[in-house]
Amino acid sequence: MSDTQGIDAQERVARLADLEAAKQSAEMEGSHVPAEAEAVLRDYAEGRISEDEMDRQLRSTSDIPAR
Repeated sequence: MSDTQGIDAQERVARLADLEAAKQSAEMEGSHVPAEAEAVLRDYAEGRISEDEMDRQLRSTSDIPAR
């Protein structure tokens, strides 16, 4: 995994809240966030990977075309 310069606690909390909201939204619509995708999203939320790396990993594990 690539390492980011780090994020502050406030950013981490906001990202984790966004992740939980996205999961709840998907569930309310009758869908779900696959475990692979959730792991990638959690790595981003925790500041372990960059946004670009998150995008790359999500695209590589789904039907979303590469940029």
